Amino acid sequence: MTAPDKHEDPPAMTLSAAKTNSATMTNAQSTIYSPVTTNSIPTSNSTTVTDSKAATHSPATVNSAMMADAQSTSFSAASTHSAATANTTLPSSTLPGLPVEVREKIASHSQLQDLANMRLTCKSLCIASTPEFARTFPSERRFVLTVESLEGLMKMTAHPIIGPRCTKISFSIYRIADNDPQDTRGAFEQHKTMLTQALINLQKCKNVEATLGIFDEAKTNGPDAQQNLRLGHGYSKSYGTSAPSIQDSKRSLSLIFEAAAASNYPFHALEIDFISIESFADRAVLPFIVHDSDVPMAVSPTVFRPERNIYLKYRLHTAVSSIPIESTLRFDPSYGHMHVTGSFLIRGPDLFEALAYTPFQTLVLQDTYVILLQLSLIMFNGPAFETLELMHVEIEREFAGEFLHECRRATFLQCLVLHRVVLDGQEKPRRVLASRYVKWEGQQAIQAGLRDFIWKYENGYTDIDEDV
Repeated sequence: MTAPDKHEDPPAMTLSAAKTNSATMTNAQSTIYSPVTTNSIPTSNSTTVTDSKAATHSPATVNSAMMADAQSTSFSAASTHSAATANTTLPSSTLPGLPVEVREKIASHSQLQDLANMRLTCKSLCIASTPEFARTFPSERRFVLTVESLEGLMKMTAHPIIGPRCTKISFSIYRIADNDPQDTRGAFEQHKTMLTQALINLQKCKNVEATLGIFDEAKTNGPDAQQNLRLGHGYSKSYGTSAPSIQDSKRSLSLIFEAAAASNYPFHALEIDFISIESFADRAVLPFIVHDSDVPMAVSPTVFRPERNIYLKYRLHTAVSSIPIESTLRFDPSYGHMHVTGSFLIRGPDLFEALAYTPFQTLVLQDTYVILLQLSLIMFNGPAFETLELMHVEIEREFAGEFLHECRRATFLQCLVLHRVVLDGQEKPRRVLASRYVKWEGQQAIQAGLRDFIWKYENGYTDIDEDV
């Protein structure tokens, strides 16, 4: 067989190629040009594509090229010049050329910093990565009361994707010095205007359930404890190398309350998050969370304000552990729910008095050490409640029997829950009041269950709930 003449006509096109060429002639506007080499390729209609840069790539063509690129990271010289593959020229930027669903899939497996970089690359990647960026973006944000920080808050709340996802916004209680120009009344009004606009932004994106609150930055639990700063957005830009040291809880709380009133924001929840126990004793803070009750008594007791949910959080940092000991108090007046973890927050007389006299329906004591005197004051001096739950708690050993009798005398209880309740003491093994989940509903069940517990406790049982 002799070699074909160099001037011989090219081989006849395949059936698929003919169909493609026919479709091209039918609708010139929807023509899909495949990447070609610099040598022109003659076709039956004598149309020649000479400029591959002017070719328009449909999603199908781009997808095919990208799939081929994913299967092989390099192309041989033979395949590069092959007219059959027609993949000699790839887009200059492969990631933006991928189909939308592929870009979104890549974004869903990326870290927050990578997503931030993708959003700065180009418009197509910004659109593909923004939903995942907003989902990964922290929904709880801290800010300092400066123009730079509040500008960031306004931008976040105005964002159509990030704004609806904001669940908690907290502000620092610290400032630099008494003569700081940021703390003049004029600056306060400016900050109030900016925060008011941010709350209006939240309402526009139908976010009316964000928690507002304050926090302290510097840890003050002793010189031996490790320093722990919780810096708000824009901290470095606002203060530089300076360290704010003046505590002013009243100013921060006043700003929140006035901005919420000016914007008509439905202020449902207030959080006070401190790492200094002394901050909870600040007389400027208490009026925002408690007030004198109208109960007709010789001394009107202090109760938690029922206008909104109150969430108090205290973190004790120690030198022996990197994990802080957390103590919290949650009061939800709409459901009559009082939830206390830890015991630090109820050591102060004001907060304990508010806990004892505030009307609620459910009291949950969790991860704490129960002192009988405090529990008795709550159960019998304050308003009656229906449910008592003790979970992961220790009870003073010498008062364990009295605790059970106190619960029996609380005839107003309709539900009693004990779970992992142990008695404080040095003996091994420690006596367990309730190792499993024990729940009695109704006074009849509570009385019968406690009667059995008291008998076993007085007869020296180690696991008192073993037959429940």
